[in-house]
Amino acid sequence: MKKRYLIYFTTILTFLILLIFYKKSNNKELESSIIYNKILNYSITKNLEKLSIDNNFQKNSAEDYFFRGLKSYYNNDFLQAKELLRHSELKNSKDSILKLYLNFFINNCIYKLSGSGDLQRIRYIIDSIDKYPILANDINFIWENFSTILSNKKDRKTAIYLLEKYIKDSDNTTPANKLKLKGYVAIFKMMNKNYAESIYLFYDIISESENIKDINLRNSIKIKAYEYIGNMHFILHDYETAIEKYNLAINIPMKDQYENASSKYGAYTNRTASYIQLKKYSTAREYSKKTLEIIPFLPDKIVDGVKIFVYNNLARIELYQNNLEKAKEYLKLCDELLYQNKNMGILNNDVFVELSYCELYIEEKNYLLAEKLLEEISIKNSINQLGFESEIYSLQMELYEKTKEFDKYSIAHEKLIHVNREFDFQVKKDYLKFIEKSFIADQLKEQEKISNLKIRLLIYSILIITAFIFFQITRISRLKKNNFIDQLTNVYNRKYLKKILENLDKKNSKSIEIGVLMLDIDYFKKYNDNYGHIQGDYVIKSVAEILNSSIERGACVIRYGGEEFLIILKNRNSLDLENIYMKIFKRLEEKNIPHKFSLVSDHITLSVGGAKNIVKNSTDLSNLINDADSSLYQSKERGRNRFTLFENHN
Repeated sequence: MKKRYLIYFTTILTFLILLIFYKKSNNKELESSIIYNKILNYSITKNLEKLSIDNNFQKNSAEDYFFRGLKSYYNNDFLQAKELLRHSELKNSKDSILKLYLNFFINNCIYKLSGSGDLQRIRYIIDSIDKYPILANDINFIWENFSTILSNKKDRKTAIYLLEKYIKDSDNTTPANKLKLKGYVAIFKMMNKNYAESIYLFYDIISESENIKDINLRNSIKIKAYEYIGNMHFILHDYETAIEKYNLAINIPMKDQYENASSKYGAYTNRTASYIQLKKYSTAREYSKKTLEIIPFLPDKIVDGVKIFVYNNLARIELYQNNLEKAKEYLKLCDELLYQNKNMGILNNDVFVELSYCELYIEEKNYLLAEKLLEEISIKNSINQLGFESEIYSLQMELYEKTKEFDKYSIAHEKLIHVNREFDFQVKKDYLKFIEKSFIADQLKEQEKISNLKIRLLIYSILIITAFIFFQITRISRLKKNNFIDQLTNVYNRKYLKKILENLDKKNSKSIEIGVLMLDIDYFKKYNDNYGHIQGDYVIKSVAEILNSSIERGACVIRYGGEEFLIILKNRNSLDLENIYMKIFKRLEEKNIPHKFSLVSDHITLSVGGAKNIVKNSTDLSNLINDADSSLYQSKERGRNRFTLFENHN
């Protein structure tokens, strides 16, 4: 028995010695590599001459093409760099370090040229680096790879999988660096709008960071986690909570001024942006100045990017206080920095500046320039999937309301509603998915840990629900500000109908077939008298929701009177009108709102009149609405809870 244990012990000891030797051997291979050392030397000295090829490499060899490509890369000639690096790759060198860096730099060239990196090259890099402990712990190197696909919606899920697998399987990455990589997973989840999972991960990172002995390292991880939690509250329009998280990040102490600035610049700039959203402009201006104070301590590659965000924030502050000339001065500073193209470390800051210019042009009544720039931003946003839809459509609505281009306003409004609905759905879906995963996690945990986990889940659940409700309230209040939305039902009001009629009388208005439905809640007065006005308001809101969900894009619901609604549809025939009525009828039946005082049913019903005709001007539409109203009257005369289509006997 003792002999057997001795064999086991000897085998394990031998394995450990071999493993240590293997790690040291790989590190030695990397440290003795000419390629690694030249890249390392350039990162310190920025001396391109140091990248010159050594005499012991032949002309047009893999190494020769690599270093020539590297020079082009650092001179920002990414097309030439990609071509030379591909020539190097085609030489099929057996040097594993050369292959690793070829994939790294070619991927970066692809990103610089097209806006998105190559997932297969990232996969190769992440599969290769763990055997080199130095690279396995070079978190900036890893992030520089993955950040190239951050804006690519299609590849983000795979990126999450690759990072999670690497964190799980890596033997050479330190626990602290694994936590940082976990933060990158959370960032990708945030970009995928999986806010609940992302927030949960960041809180998990904060909790796990307590095990890190190095205080400075521990604090830097916490700072970034709180910043990103704040960012998600900002996205959900919960600016007060966002500020609270940014303050937590900023107030965490860091001994070194340079590390302090590098860790906190995001929290500083986004805190200012939050105060701007809350219209606390004096506070926002004060915090912009505090951000400028940390700029001298930032790394060179992000200095210009941070300055752009600060100047853009200051421009918006002046813009919203109607100091247009001062706003222009700050935006010109942004232009100069963007032109110099030194802001390689900051994402999409050019778009933020362009959106500010759009707001400036609208305030200056330079509507053509604003429209043109918004169109350019929209195309850029669509191609690169940047996620600025809400900002673009909101500005288009503001622009077209001022130019009185009602058709364009309506299109932008519908797009904004569609985006917000998608966002609402994503938040709900994300929350449910989060709860499901958390439940499974509960089953797998030991009994003594379950109660603590449930408390955390409860806190995170309340956090997500509160943020979601706040977003809904903010979204609806924003729509109400344009005065076209009915306060109770959140559908269009009579003012909107008036705008439609005015628009029809404009010159060059084309003839179009219009369908109209006039709807009235049956025996609503009896309902109000017996159930009360609060319950009556609930019925009106419920009916409005059913009508809104029953129509397609291009149609609109208008609250015409107390319990009367009007639906206007373009290019519809008689059968379409009847089909929409049947959809409304079925959904109202499913809702089954009790009305025991109705004389036609035991639940809420509608009487509906429909009409269709060719419309060219406001008189035509007014006549059509009157026809639908006559049909509604006939539905009531015939016993209510029915649909009648107007027939023009003339």
